[in-house]
Parts: sequence; C-alpha cells; structure tokens
Amino acid sequence: MRYSVLNPQENLRIRPLEILRLLRSKSNLIGLSFETLDNSEIFANMLEVLSKYNVRLVSCSFSSVSGKRVINGVLACEISRSRVNASELIREIKSIKGVLGISYETTKSDIIFDLSHFPLLVSGTRAVIFLKRFYKTLLVDMRKELSSAGKFFVFKVGELLGSEIYRMAQENGCKSKEEFLGFLQRFFKSIGLGILIYLNVENGFVKSVRVNDSFECELVRSNKPYGQFVRGILMGALSRIYRRKVEVKEIKCKAKGDSYCEFEIIWE
Repeated sequence: MRYSVLNPQENLRIRPLEILRLLRSKSNLIGLSFETLDNSEIFANMLEVLSKYNVRLVSCSFSSVSGKRVINGVLACEISRSRVNASELIREIKSIKGVLGISYETTKSDIIFDLSHFPLLVSGTRAVIFLKRFYKTLLVDMRKELSSAGKFFVFKVGELLGSEIYRMAQENGCKSKEEFLGFLQRFFKSIGLGILIYLNVENGFVKSVRVNDSFECELVRSNKPYGQFVRGILMGALSRIYRRKVEVKEIKCKAKGDSYCEFEIIWE
C-alpha cells in the first residue's frame, strides 16, 4: 500500500525543523550560498573546513537542480569563536575541487536572509512560506474584520484546500480510501498544520479525528471552538474520499484550552 494510515505512536513522534530562509539569531552569523557538483564528498570537504576553523554550523539546506548534476545550498554559520574571518573561509571553500561558486552574507542585526535562492520549490512546484504572524492576520484578524462572513470565508478556503489535497493524492497514485486517509495525515504533518489522528473508524468510515498542535488554534484564545480552517479541510477531503456528504463538528479545541482539537464526523 502506497500511503497506509499512520500508527498513532509513530505519528506523534515530532522533531522541529528550522527552514533556512530567514534565520533569527543573536550570534554573529554568516550565510554561505553555494553551488557544487552533485558529489557528497564535496559537501563532506566543506564541513571539514568548518570543523578545522571551529566554525559552528547553525543550519543548512541544499537540493539538487532538476536536470543537472549540480547541488544548490545555503549554510548558516557562527564565526564569533572561530579562527578565521568570512573572507578567509570563503577562499578556502572555493579551493575545494567541485565547488562551482560560493558567496556570503553577513548581518549585524538579528536576522539573516537567504537571498540567493528564488523561487522556493516544494516537489518542483513553487511555494510560499507564511510565518505564524502572517497566518494570524489571515485566519484571525480577517475573521474579526469580517465578522460572521470572515468565519465562513476561512471555512470555505479550508474546504477548497481539502478538495485540492484529494486531487494531489490522486496524482500521487492513491486509489483506496485507506491510502487517501494516510496521504491526508502525511500532508497535515509535513506542511505543519498539525498531527492528524483517526480516533474512531466504523465499517471503514471515519467517525472522529483528533488534531494535535493545530496551527490554526494556537493563534488565538476563544471561548468557542475555533478551527474553521481545519474543519473545512477535513470536510473537503473526506467528502471527496468517500463521495458522500459529510458534516464536521469541532467538539474540543486547543483555542478553548483543551489539550488538542477533536472533530466529530457525521455522515449523511
């Protein structure tokens, strides 16, 4: 099976990952943007240079260039305690066989930006990163501005996204209901929406789900269930998976102070 439903214990295993697009730090950081031939030994030699001069690697990100045997990447390094300055470090890394180019950016403020790589791609498709504060503007502040219409708008955006996730699963070879449900779990977790767990399944039909660490409901405190975006995603995806009308009702919510969000799935 291509995407089986995840074991709850496996799904709850989490490790944060810093995406190196902009990095906030009080340290003396430099950002190294590089292009090399597609050879792991070259990257190993670059790390040896960092180790040689006691340069601390804070974060790194790299990927192959489609259709070429080339690697593009960026390293964030702290040099305040190292035995080399930025220019000397660049010079030595440039001398490594297979390094096609390297540049660096320094900052005396708290943020270092990756300005060398654009556009941002996920699986070959252009993507945009929204920080938590921007999502708050979209999902919370806009709801306040538009009142009940804002609540409905957020729900409908989620519902349309749920349908799009279904189409994405189809494109990736999902055929059975279990494969679609497994894909939906993986999508939730991989893009940071939360950890989706199926609590109750009867005769193949999902009857209730839990979402741990819901991104939407961490944005606000409320005396009522708040997860309209996630509710919409579940409704849009599940109605397409089962080809039946469905209602999704949030009965527990992190925004209310519950430990997690829980949704009841009501089939017509």
